[in-house]
Amino acid sequence: MFEEAIQSTGYLTVMELLSNSSIETSRIQDEIVSLLPIHPSSAIVSDLRQNLEANIDSIPNLCRKRQILMPTDLMLLEVLYTTLPSIEVQILVDRFLKPEVVDRVSANIPANQKARVCQVPNIPSDISPIEAVIIAVGFDGGSGYTLIPESTRSILQYYKEFYFGEVILLDPLGFSIRTRPRGWVTVNKLQLFTQHISPRIFAEVSNEK
Repeated sequence: MFEEAIQSTGYLTVMELLSNSSIETSRIQDEIVSLLPIHPSSAIVSDLRQNLEANIDSIPNLCRKRQILMPTDLMLLEVLYTTLPSIEVQILVDRFLKPEVVDRVSANIPANQKARVCQVPNIPSDISPIEAVIIAVGFDGGSGYTLIPESTRSILQYYKEFYFGEVILLDPLGFSIRTRPRGWVTVNKLQLFTQHISPRIFAEVSNEK
């Protein structure tokens, strides 16, 4: 059940929900530790949404894009529509996701948001490297690597074969995560991403203005 909640709403969303919830988590403590890179009780979880907003504000020329493609995460989707309310979003889901979980991803989209779900190997018919951008969330894994969900790696590797536009990594923390939870992998940033936005980087950009 816990893994399916992650699959249908996203890791960041689950961390935020657990951090704000009065639900007793002791029964699922082992699952939390094995599946999440950051414990929901950590103070930094409260900064994730605000840092994502700053991440998105720091993406050059994002307002000129017509379409954003992103792996599943309800928090990121909400932040995108707060920042760019008229943008079209394609939520990308892995090929191995069960149909009932894919249906739940669709059901979780707020009614006022123009988002659609696209499951690999399907691709949006109108995707354009000029008008679209792919955005994914990951954490610094150290030594030029990023820690991302295995499903995100699978999706990006699939799109890499035919999509030659911007693929942007958003890091809402800005420091390295040394844990390696189940379902997460480390990949070289340069192999999958064309840009990397982190709190450290956008703070430096802000100071230069």
